Amino acid sequence: QALQDRLLALSIKNNVKMNRLRSKKTSRVLYIRKVISQKKRNLILNRDNYTCRYCGIALHDKNAEIDHVIPVSLGGDNEDNNLVTCCWICNKKKGVLTSELAGMPLREVPA
Repeated sequence: QALQDRLLALSIKNNVKMNRLRSKKTSRVLYIRKVISQKKRNLILNRDNYTCRYCGIALHDKNAEIDHVIPVSLGGDNEDNNLVTCCWICNKKKGVLTSELAGMPLREVPA
């Protein structure tokens, strides 16, 4: 609960429009995510050549995901240098941690 309050305070402090996903059993916020436009998604996928920046595996459009290097919950934004292409396995493994805390360094830092 304290983490959820902190996340909500960060979103209010940053004055950012965010989607809140709520649990069906309780009204608690599960996590907060920023929406990435399709145009920006395509830009990031093309910049990263449809390759996971964490493990280096080649991806197809349908299984490629966009990850925040600095998570939204820690104040990350939707700037190009904070977004990378990744596979769903790495995205799930990294979770809401920074790549350093998750022990998953980027193979190439976004420009």
